[in-house]
Amino acid sequence: MPAPAPLLTDDPAANRRVWAEQLRRPDWNLVPHSGGRTQECPNPWEVGYAIAFAYWPSSAAVREEVLDVMDIEDEIMLGCYGLGDESGAFDPAELPDRIRRIVLMVAQSARSAPPYPARDEEDARDILAGLPGDDRWNLYMLSSLPITLWEYDPSPMRGAVLAPAEVARLIADILDAAPPSLLAPPDDPL
Repeated sequence: MPAPAPLLTDDPAANRRVWAEQLRRPDWNLVPHSGGRTQECPNPWEVGYAIAFAYWPSSAAVREEVLDVMDIEDEIMLGCYGLGDESGAFDPAELPDRIRRIVLMVAQSARSAPPYPARDEEDARDILAGLPGDDRWNLYMLSSLPITLWEYDPSPMRGAVLAPAEVARLIADILDAAPPSLLAPPDDPL
C-alpha cells in the first residue's frame, strides 16, 4: 500500500517525525504525490527534501523568494526540519551509543575495504573511513555515502555493511534522537 500523503506543518520537530516515519516504511524511498504518483528517491536525504518540497506549507514561498536555484534545497531543508545547517551537521558525541556504534561500524568497514576503481566510490569510502576522527557528522553524508558503496557492491568486503533500508532507519534514528547541535537555535526574541 502506498504511503499516505505526509502532513507537514510549520513545526520543525513534527516535520522531522514525519520524515523519520517515512524512512521506517518498507517503501521508504517512494514519496507519494497527488493523483497516486510516487517519486522514487535514491537516499534518505532526498526523501526528506521531496517530502518538504511537496508538502511543507512554506515550500512555495521559499521557491518564490530564493533567487538562486541551488539554494532552494538548503532553505527548504533548514526551514522545514529546523536543521542547524544545510547539510544537517551535528556533534556525534550527542548521539546515543547504539546509533554512534552503527556509524562507527560503517566507518570500520570502509577503512577495511580495498580501494575502489571509481572515483565516487573511492571518495565515499575515504569519507566514511575518516568518520571516527571527525568532530562533525552530517545527515546528508550519512544518507548517501553508505548507499553509494552498497550500489557499487553490497559485499561487506567492499565496505558496504548497511543496505539502503538500514541506512534509512539509521537516519530515522538520528532524527528521533535530535542531537542538539543538529537543530537550529530558536529565534531570539525581539
